[in-house]
Amino acid sequence: LTGEELVVNGGFDDGATGWVPNGATLGVVDGKLRTVALATGAKGAYQDIATAVGASYSVGGFVDNRSSAASAGLRAATTSFSTLDESPTVPFGGNGDVSFDFSATTTVTRIILDRKSDNSVVGDVVLFDNISVKRLITKA
Repeated sequence: LTGEELVVNGGFDDGATGWVPNGATLGVVDGKLRTVALATGAKGAYQDIATAVGASYSVGGFVDNRSSAASAGLRAATTSFSTLDESPTVPFGGNGDVSFDFSATTTVTRIILDRKSDNSVVGDVVLFDNISVKRLITKA
């Protein structure tokens, strides 16, 4: 069982509202968030969500990696960008749905959409869509 949706504007119907650029420009193309790297390294966007310490959450979304050499995906991290867990990577030129679960260690968790390697170059493009985070609820 899962709880309510915690991500705001994960389908990007409201443009990039609710998402913070992280070394990338943000725009929406055909209903997907388009991130364009402004520098090398892991670049993209993030959104902070309220979480309960020790609770488990499910993260999922679609990644269309149009970068020249970097893998891309989703990750959950602290607000200082310390990774808690991450999705399988989508290689450059690939696309698909990715998902993972994580356990929160703080009351605010950063959901990051990014390139996951230092192979990214300026101008690399990755598209994201249908980003979702829900608390996992266990039956008593």
